[in-house]
Amino acid sequence: SSFQLFTGTKTKNDLMTAELDDILFQSLWGWMRYIVLGIMVLLYWINDFIFNWGISIIILSILVRIVIHPIAKKSLQSQHEFAKIQDIIQPKIKEIKEKYKGGEQSERILNIYEKYNISPLGSLKPLIGLAIQIPIFIALFHLLGQTFELKEASFLWIESLAEPDKFLMLGKSIPFFGNYFNLLPVLMSLTNLLSIKLSSANSTYNKSDIKQNIGLGLMTIAFFLLFYSFPSGMVLYWTMANLLHLGYSLITLKKNHNH
Repeated sequence: SSFQLFTGTKTKNDLMTAELDDILFQSLWGWMRYIVLGIMVLLYWINDFIFNWGISIIILSILVRIVIHPIAKKSLQSQHEFAKIQDIIQPKIKEIKEKYKGGEQSERILNIYEKYNISPLGSLKPLIGLAIQIPIFIALFHLLGQTFELKEASFLWIESLAEPDKFLMLGKSIPFFGNYFNLLPVLMSLTNLLSIKLSSANSTYNKSDIKQNIGLGLMTIAFFLLFYSFPSGMVLYWTMANLLHLGYSLITLKKNHNH
């Protein structure tokens, strides 16, 4: 039997030179791997012009945001429209459930849905946009977490985009946080919370959005804890994505005030 032993760095160029580039992201499903490889080609292409991995990640975030914006916007609109209708029909449905039982109850509830031209499964419609974005999220997670070139790439105060940003040395080890204070996860969380607040201000049906905003706030805390020790290149991407969403929320809020 014979075998090959590769002892180089796991960069795209080195693997291609050794004709081993097929091993990149082999643990992923076939279709997911092609998404990762497609985004990787785009990231490398950007860096060929910029020569700075940090700026390249920021530009990638902008381009991805532009691509998914129509989907995200449509999903958000569907979510708000469904929430607005729910505020109207839920009191009626509650009243029907209190007065009627069995088949008559079901028939009257279906009549309510028919009257407002919605489906009982309408709450699933906004999730379609989210389902489309999840593969992109997973692809970026694997790409930015495994891009070997980021190991020696610095950006601003960050010495290595493959490690946490290590903004400030703490002097002693703190459980979970370690020896360093990482700034990017804090910025990512703050921009996310501001986006949630602005989205709430943009909404005219805040009653339906209260539970959602609480859930998103808890999700923000969870993401902060999750991303705190992640490679700074990955956190830089999501921080930039949050800033873009925040900018969009500010523009939307301004338009609503003008109207």
